Amino acid sequence: MLARQTEQLACQLARDVKTLVHWLAHVILALAGPGLVDRQGLFDFIVAELRHREHLDPPRIRPVRTALEKQRDDLLAFAGVLDHKLACIARDCDVPALEARRKNALAAATSRFGAEQEVDSFPIAVDRAIEVSYL
Repeated sequence: MLARQTEQLACQLARDVKTLVHWLAHVILALAGPGLVDRQGLFDFIVAELRHREHLDPPRIRPVRTALEKQRDDLLAFAGVLDHKLACIARDCDVPALEARRKNALAAATSRFGAEQEVDSFPIAVDRAIEVSYL
């Protein structure tokens, strides 16, 4: 019975860590994602969740958690640059910053999946400005 409980705990820990890693890779560190402040909050959440589970497997979780903690600002530096560029594009094209960010996400998805997606309600200047940022 103890072996079964240990196995269940290990499987749950693996699922939890897999989910956290997925969020980190596909939301927080993704080029097209939330703004810097939101990314920082989400990053801190991931670190807190790892800390919460650290006692379950300290040799594996602690080094990852401490590395993430120490490198947060360096890992997220690109998001501040991206926020600034998107704000400039929005200003230059006279559209709300949220629309520029949405178009950035669509451009990233299009380039990632190689599919053409119809984007309505965006001036052509925003389309071109976002495309240039990917060159």
